Parts: sequence; structure tokens; C-alpha cells
Amino acid sequence: MFRFAQAAIEEGWNVPAPAAQRWDDLSVSDFPSFDYSMKDVKRAGEVIAGSHPLSPEILEAFKVANNWREGHAYPMRSIRYQLIWYMKLLDIAGLTGARLKRMQAIRRKLQRLGLHLNQLQDLGGCRAIVPQISDVRALAAALREKSRHELRGGGNDYVSSPKRDGYRSHHLIFTYQGRGDAIGFSGRRIEVQIVLNYSTHGRPP
Repeated sequence: MFRFAQAAIEEGWNVPAPAAQRWDDLSVSDFPSFDYSMKDVKRAGEVIAGSHPLSPEILEAFKVANNWREGHAYPMRSIRYQLIWYMKLLDIAGLTGARLKRMQAIRRKLQRLGLHLNQLQDLGGCRAIVPQISDVRALAAALREKSRHELRGGGNDYVSSPKRDGYRSHHLIFTYQGRGDAIGFSGRRIEVQIVLNYSTHGRPP
């Protein structure tokens, strides 16, 4: 498996900011490219969402799906670096993490929503955990207004409208816009979550 995924991604959200140092020596060519067509991806999603016995078709479908998933790693790293840059610019303390969505979670989402695999918007995700609600708002505003990547929709503002359990964050989806050697990664969708740190702020009643 791709060594970047092994080193930092499969751990899920709990990847501390210092892990980003392990990415610094990786160039664009170190990241997996996408080797199939969108038709292949759609078909792979249909197969892995079903309940089929093990077969060559199943194995090939997982190969295609995993290649599409790992093809989001470079855009995810790039957007995470952008997230870190804006946190420094705005003097916002906090942690960042990144993850590629686990295949088991991908299958469940395909089954639950009935979407095609290429329609999922959170195969790659970045998270910033910040200490104050004002930090959530400031960082979200900076990304909305200044990111070179295309913002998809208005995002989900769980600060102004918290979830019933008190969860407060701002979720944004960006379509990655590559340049130079990274142009082949253009079009990948990456989710950004800017989350309030309840260990320092306290969960609201």
C-alpha cells in the first residue's frame, strides 16, 4: 500500500500536527495517480456497495476504489498545508489532522445514500481543532474568501446552528485546483472541518 497512507492516514483523525513533517520530503510524483476512468470508478462503487461473494470482479472493484481513494492524498496534503498557513497568518493556535476515508466507511456511505463512488465529497478530509468559536469563524472566513481552490456550496455552519449534541464546527468542501505537476489532481473534492476544542472551551449544555 502507498506508504503515505500507511504513515499518516490510516490512523484516522487522530494524526497530530507534527506528523505533517513526514510529508515534507514527498514530491508530487511520490503520491499515487489515478489510473482508471470515471466509468470504472462508478462501476467499482456499485460492486463494493453490494453484498457479493469473493470473486475476481470484487477484487478488481476494490483495487479501482482504493486507487481512486488514494488519488485524493496529494490534494488533501496541499489543502491541509493551506489550512496550517492560514492558522499561522491569523495567529490561531490549534492542531490539524488529515485522513483518507476508510474503505469500510466508504461502503457504508454508498449503501446508505445510494451515491456513485465519484460523488462522495469526503474521501479526503482535513480538520483543524481550535480553542475559540471566534477562531472557527475567522478561519472559515479566510478559506471561503481567499482559498485558490473552488468552494462547493455554502458549507455547513454548526457554529450558528449547533447540532443537538452541542457539536460546533464549520464544514467546507473544496474542489482542488492543481498547478504545474499537480494539475492531474484537479477536481478532487476535499472536506475541511474546523472544530471547536471542547477540552479547552467546554461543551455547551
